[in-house]
Amino acid sequence: MIKLKSLLEQTRTTPNDVATIGLGRTRGVTMDTTSTLNEEIPLTKKEINLVNNEAIKSIGQENFNSLNDRQKASVISLIYNVGITNFNKSKAKNALINKDYNTFKQEAFDPEIGFVKQEGKVLRGLQNRRLQEKLLFEQ
Repeated sequence: MIKLKSLLEQTRTTPNDVATIGLGRTRGVTMDTTSTLNEEIPLTKKEINLVNNEAIKSIGQENFNSLNDRQKASVISLIYNVGITNFNKSKAKNALINKDYNTFKQEAFDPEIGFVKQEGKVLRGLQNRRLQEKLLFEQ
């Protein structure tokens, strides 16, 4: 537990050099940011609520409400990780709005064309994350 706690309190960078701390919080984080686990838990909850609201604004309340809880969690995880700007520019967003879930899954989670690249290079870690989000979406 001490190793995990220490890790969560250290600022680090994502694969695309964005400063992150805690459970993956990036908003307002610099490499000089310090925090404790007790501070990070409510901040992460707040961040998830912000992403939840961004998802609703992006795809519409009715579309969001038509998803089951696991699908919502999958979409929120995806947006949390790829960012609302990237999501809004994607074919995945349009497919989700149109309830074309097969196309959504392909555009969002496919190991070659989904959100799996950084600077044009496919990353195994992103493929693994997208696979987990896809499996969650399909439940």
